[in-house]
Amino acid sequence: MLKEYPEYKETGLPWCPIVPKHWNLLRNKNVFIPRKELVENRADDFDLLSLTKQGVIVRDIDNGKGKFPKDFETYLVVNPDDIIFCLFDIDETPRTVGLSKNKGMITGAYDVFSIKNVQKEFVYYYYLFLDNFKLLKPLYSGLRKTIKPTLFLSIKLPIPSISEQNAIVRYLDFKTKQIDEFVSAKEKEIEKLKELKESVIVNCSLKGLIGNREMVSSQFPWIGEYPKGWRETRLKNVATKLNHKVMPNAELLVCSNSGSVNKRGDSKLGLVAASDDIYQGVREGDLLIHGMDTWHGAIAISNYNGMCTPVVHVCDSHENKRYLAYYLRSLAFLKVYKKITNGVRENTSDFRSWDKAGTINMLIPPIEEQNAIVEYLDKKTYEIDTLITSIQKQITLVKELRAKIIADVVTGKIDVREAV
Repeated sequence: MLKEYPEYKETGLPWCPIVPKHWNLLRNKNVFIPRKELVENRADDFDLLSLTKQGVIVRDIDNGKGKFPKDFETYLVVNPDDIIFCLFDIDETPRTVGLSKNKGMITGAYDVFSIKNVQKEFVYYYYLFLDNFKLLKPLYSGLRKTIKPTLFLSIKLPIPSISEQNAIVRYLDFKTKQIDEFVSAKEKEIEKLKELKESVIVNCSLKGLIGNREMVSSQFPWIGEYPKGWRETRLKNVATKLNHKVMPNAELLVCSNSGSVNKRGDSKLGLVAASDDIYQGVREGDLLIHGMDTWHGAIAISNYNGMCTPVVHVCDSHENKRYLAYYLRSLAFLKVYKKITNGVRENTSDFRSWDKAGTINMLIPPIEEQNAIVEYLDKKTYEIDTLITSIQKQITLVKELRAKIIADVVTGKIDVREAV
């Protein structure tokens, strides 16, 4: 059972008011040595580094993903064991501190330091604690919530002895590894459940619920065979594109890749137009098909009245619209949309034209079977989504525990010197 230290003293630091009495207080300028070496014309000699929630990682320049400058001349050289800080937009930046394991280069907007006089991992864990809870707010200035480098270097840092720093790092390495392995295992569970959900939707939407029935061949290779008594047609023959007027005070809705329609609110989902004039009305129960994100499964029934971007097709049908949504999402899971149309961006499909969207092939069971499929899929997907939500809550709680353990140990609230 870990205990507190026997005596404490005040630090004057609002984010760490007391520390064990025998700990020292050093200013950052006595620990960090600024590194200002520019890459200039040597970019080919360095890996490109990025500061992320997973730490400082090496980015793949050749895969074409992400934005890159026209050159890297103003980037900073980073050596192994250098610590990197993002001292601006701190509240909005997912991670503002990282300890590099690699030699590379990083944007000159960041501050890079080598570390002296202290154990590098101890300093990293301490600033990770501050970043986890965004505790440096008293030092912000300007609209971009920036900490000036001179002010940053003047901050006091609680420092135990080297042997105690080593004990703290050993303990935190062990505990964080345990937690990270737990999180990784749970994230794999979630991926398996998502795969199961997709499989259930595809099988039921394309084959129905009844086994050992007579099948007929489809003209489309991604369907193969389908139950006799179903019919093949096109989306334009079973769905009608609507053109609702926007009601007063309508909320902006987003047709998301998760297969749901969400109120945008303050969630920052999607882009917002400068004027509401471009939007179209949405009514509860409408079928929404995103013309650009079709390939990613952005197809859903709206549970709300509101408005949405004209890139989304708002539709009605005499068929069961929930079945149509499940079937259209099945084609996304089977990666059909990328095969039948090209997008204006990489890894997209372009169905912004209703003439194009209307040609999507559809399988239509008798209405009674549509209703049965929908009832079954609603139940099964709810069960799977409930499991996923439960696991996500476990992950959130364990990550919060990880942050608390780091905070308690690096500030001396618990003594780990004798921890086995």
